[in-house]
Amino acid sequence: MKYAILTLMLLSLGCTVREPIAGRADPYQRHQVNFADPDLANRTAVSPPMTERRNGLLYVTVPVRSSVNRDLHVDYRVTFFNENGIPIEGPGNWTAGPTLIANTPSYIQFNSLSGNAADFQLDLRYAQ
Repeated sequence: MKYAILTLMLLSLGCTVREPIAGRADPYQRHQVNFADPDLANRTAVSPPMTERRNGLLYVTVPVRSSVNRDLHVDYRVTFFNENGIPIEGPGNWTAGPTLIANTPSYIQFNSLSGNAADFQLDLRYAQ
């Protein structure tokens, strides 16, 4: 009798349904301009992006400059999102960006390939 109860207990432990492992919520909101390296973020200054719609496509200009007394070589990639925040284009491949001349305004310009683009995300890194 003792063994029967012990066997039933062991069998019932093996048949339990385990709770799913849930991901934790990200406390940070998505930004339009992101940096792959905090050092690059600290060495640049980015003004608010300017957008316009022409022929149904979203055109974006991001003012950015080196805020140190040194030229910076950067790469960038772009992801476009629809009005629901779902990615519809990208992220694309890394593209060689402009050389950010020390303390001189520069611009990174790009456009969507689809008329469904409502928002974008620009990722910057040091040139590889």
